[in-house]
Amino acid sequence: MKLANTTIGARIFGAFAVMSAIIGLMGLASYGVLSAAGSIAVTTFDGPLMAINYARAAQNDFTEMQLAEMRFERASPKGRPAIAAEIAALAQIFNEDLEVAAQRSLHADEQQMIAEIRPLMKRWREARDKGEIAGLAKLDRQIDEKFDLLIEFNTGHSFIGRRQTVTNIANYKYSVLAMTDRPPLSGPVGMLV
Repeated sequence: MKLANTTIGARIFGAFAVMSAIIGLMGLASYGVLSAAGSIAVTTFDGPLMAINYARAAQNDFTEMQLAEMRFERASPKGRPAIAAEIAALAQIFNEDLEVAAQRSLHADEQQMIAEIRPLMKRWREARDKGEIAGLAKLDRQIDEKFDLLIEFNTGHSFIGRRQTVTNIANYKYSVLAMTDRPPLSGPVGMLV
């Protein structure tokens, strides 16, 4: 069928159908990119960011346990039971925070660090119960180093998630620009990349 032989109504309808298809494809692409970006944002928040928060909370719990241990060493025999109960309560909070960090840590390197912290913490508690002060100092350093590595891993994975989100948004931006033949955007969306 020649274009010259079609009515103006048929031409308008054909143009309308083509524009509808383009708009539909752009909408579908928008939904896909927005869905992927949203998924990455939720995963980043529920994963690495929460893992960082709870790993830091567990590290803070451990620091409080260390301070309580120093008070225990200097306390009179009469005051020691209360401090020992405080250390036991802090140990329970520590375990809860570390467990949440483990649940939120999505990568093998993070899980490995948590798996290394747990037995060190058990040895720290045993050394504390036996009064092995020299052993506590060595374990203090080892546990703190493992927490530093864990938080670095969590932070690195969080940054990777952020970059994935930025890349998805940039890809969508450029595909929309290509379809609409518009100049690049400026402002917050244009500045993401």
